Amino acid sequence: MITFFKRLSGKNKLIFFAVSIFLIIVGNLLTKDNVSTRLQGDSDYAEITPTNYILLEDEVESDELERKKVLSEKTEEKTNLKQLGQEVKVVKVIDGDTVQVLLNGQTQTLRLIGINTPETVDPRKPVECFGREASNKAKEILDGKIVYLEFDPSQGTYDKYNRRLSYIFLADGTSFNKLMIREGFAYEYTYDNKYKYQEEFRSAQIEAEKNKKGLWADGACSGDVSEPVLKNSSSQTSSSQNSNNSSCGSKKYCGDMSGCEEAKFYLNSCGLDRLDADHDGVPCESICN
Repeated sequence: MITFFKRLSGKNKLIFFAVSIFLIIVGNLLTKDNVSTRLQGDSDYAEITPTNYILLEDEVESDELERKKVLSEKTEEKTNLKQLGQEVKVVKVIDGDTVQVLLNGQTQTLRLIGINTPETVDPRKPVECFGREASNKAKEILDGKIVYLEFDPSQGTYDKYNRRLSYIFLADGTSFNKLMIREGFAYEYTYDNKYKYQEEFRSAQIEAEKNKKGLWADGACSGDVSEPVLKNSSSQTSSSQNSNNSSCGSKKYCGDMSGCEEAKFYLNSCGLDRLDADHDGVPCESICN
């Protein structure tokens, strides 16, 4: 190539030199255009620079961590629900505090721990104030739903009517028992011994009373759920009831009673039906048995 270049005349050398430079420039342009075309054909790599590559890697890692976090939360939620007890299906809502579920292949009646709702199904008593609302709310939330049970050794397994004693938790982990109290469809009830969620449920009732929810609302029941939906219009009955109420104090729970006689007075004279949640006529079995 050098020998050939020396043999060229001065004019031809200039022409050869110019052509060589032109070919080099064209070659570089073609190479850059080819690389640009390939990058544009794949948008994932078109704008990649060392800085962008690091950012893209961080974004992929962040997405993966978020995905793992979501999976972990879902797994933890399922684990927590399984720890509560057996998964069951509600087949019938009897009233606000009593339901039937399919448990171990058989229909089992549950009596919910720590709550009592106004009476609707006891043939010995009229439908109590806010009883229908409580029953309808329970049906709205539970009927046909999958729920989770938690049992409480402090309350025993069954009550005297062979109803299984239990707390009910919804699929999202919400305590149904506490929900009914907090929304004013039930009030806290301690049958005998202190139960696991007693303090929570009593706090929920205080909250419901303060916010005038449900049966605590103005013009609802004034907190007296024993008042029947259809009131006795007899002026004599009304006068007698007012007379009895005038001697009733502010006690509300079995734990407030000084003895069985006082509990009976509050049940029979003051209409404090919560003292007799199983409706057998005997208040506060813990002190009257």
